[in-house]
Amino acid sequence: MKCPECKKRIPNGSVECPKCGADTGKSKDDSNSADGLNFREFLKLSESKDHKESIASSSVLLCFCGLFIVLLAFLFPELGLKLSSAIIPVALGIWLIVSKSRTSAVVALVYALYLLSKAPNGINGWLLLVAGVCAVISVFRAKIAYKAAGGKKSK
Repeated sequence: MKCPECKKRIPNGSVECPKCGADTGKSKDDSNSADGLNFREFLKLSESKDHKESIASSSVLLCFCGLFIVLLAFLFPELGLKLSSAIIPVALGIWLIVSKSRTSAVVALVYALYLLSKAPNGINGWLLLVAGVCAVISVFRAKIAYKAAGGKKSK
């Protein structure tokens, strides 16, 4: 969709142009439509801001888990935690925030379950489990909202 004033490309269903502020002729009720938008463009709409924020929160939680592992490794060397084990949760958090994909959320959850199977009493596994569940819930809710708003089918 293009702005009728400045002719710049704007998200489909926009009520006004985010660049020049011109009215596009769409009503507010039409603005939550994802028709013609990909998933990332849909997340930029104001109506889907809460979905984007919950995905970002899950990503931050995953990165926090990695930093928590680093902190535990320094404070309690007798636990035998390796600093290299902090890389995976941080990488998963970055992957989640960049891709916003269901795959990254599910991989984070599977990794947490793997850690729990190795060390059921490990606090980092439980924190990662919470982060993984939050990631899966937030990404899947966003995808459901995208499809409900008329978004494209996933390949």
